[in-house]
Amino acid sequence: MDSTHPHHMIALKQVKSWAPFKIDALGLVTLLGAGPVDQAVGRLSRNRFVDHLPFLALNVVAGDDINQAQPGYAVYNFRDAVVTSQLAPWFTRWLAAQDVTQCSSFLHLAYDAKGASFSRWDNALSIIVSSVVLVSMVLLAGLTEDWWAFVNAVSLIISVMCRRCILHELVHSIDTAVGTVPEHDPARIGVKCLVQFPDGKALTLFTSRGILTKVLLPRPAPLHHRRYHLARYIAWLCFGFHVISLGMSALASQLATVVVLLLSTALLVFRVFAVEDRIGSKMRVRRFDDQEGHGSYRRTYSRLKLTGTEEQSLVAWNLAPQRTNVDWWNKYRAGLADPNGTQLCKFLDDVLPKGEAMAWR
Repeated sequence: MDSTHPHHMIALKQVKSWAPFKIDALGLVTLLGAGPVDQAVGRLSRNRFVDHLPFLALNVVAGDDINQAQPGYAVYNFRDAVVTSQLAPWFTRWLAAQDVTQCSSFLHLAYDAKGASFSRWDNALSIIVSSVVLVSMVLLAGLTEDWWAFVNAVSLIISVMCRRCILHELVHSIDTAVGTVPEHDPARIGVKCLVQFPDGKALTLFTSRGILTKVLLPRPAPLHHRRYHLARYIAWLCFGFHVISLGMSALASQLATVVVLLLSTALLVFRVFAVEDRIGSKMRVRRFDDQEGHGSYRRTYSRLKLTGTEEQSLVAWNLAPQRTNVDWWNKYRAGLADPNGTQLCKFLDDVLPKGEAMAWR
């Protein structure tokens, strides 16, 4: 009689009882990574590998923290002479992840529904990777007869489904708002803005008035409120099952869970294989970094080619000194006459309508 099968069962049961040391897995998965996960998930970017994997701090998504505004940002709209500090929560988190250079980065956001933010192959790859990982956790729990680990694995699977539903609702609301702006119309009025960060950094933003007012400034409102809140409630329930069952699981299952959560969170936070040049499925982002005059606000204002009326806004918003500071304004005027910046002109020619691009010559 073959006794291999009983020996394998005994070995698997020994895995359940293996505990040469103890770890505070419950504390690790509930306390670590809350801030980075909030920033990474809240920017609503896609990732080719970890989109369908569980992350640390599951309560961040369930508690709707990712859709809460962040203070300290400001947008100065020179075309309309308007300044506001109310930016969309996803936009501030997306900006924080871009590693912009001081006063030298340019962003152009425009309607572009031709290219998808996430291809079918990318989505399939993400689902396959997560399925292999999560099914392996379920099989490990079943083979070792660790039923607390089984509950933990199932709660993680359902929490991933809830997170995807929540993020889909937020992204869909952005796509809907973009769709109401006929950005493909050449006559659409463009705006030039200065975006200031809480740490003093600033970047130049080119977009349309509709994109700015309907997408980048207001907080996204889910179109299906009941579905959105139901997904949040289920995510909270899964988080409760997760923290309780993980604390009761065997050490081997705890280690497997912590390793999966740490690796997937690290890939998310460090933006490995992240798609950053698309926001939703209808908006494209292009970036340019001008190395001339790096770190100089005066050089940034010169690049904007402000009109006389727009220059008055600089003084009114305390972005530039009073006109009595003749030395500063003379240097600013010298920057306007600077013939350099051919790379910047080429970038503007590519992203702006012909009439607007010529204004920067």
